[in-house]
Amino acid sequence: MSPTFGVAFGGGGARGLAHIHIIEALDELGIKPVAIAGSSIGSIMGAGMA
Repeated sequence: MSPTFGVAFGGGGARGLAHIHIIEALDELGIKPVAIAGSSIGSIMGAGMA
């Protein structure tokens, strides 16, 4: 069985730009989280990732 993980993106306006790099890195590595959560800008980024 392979390990599973979830991601949680926080809020903070401009910090949302950091989420873009995390999402890109996970995509490049072919890593898919089993759960995505977020607040404020993090919820918008998480919805986009889902």
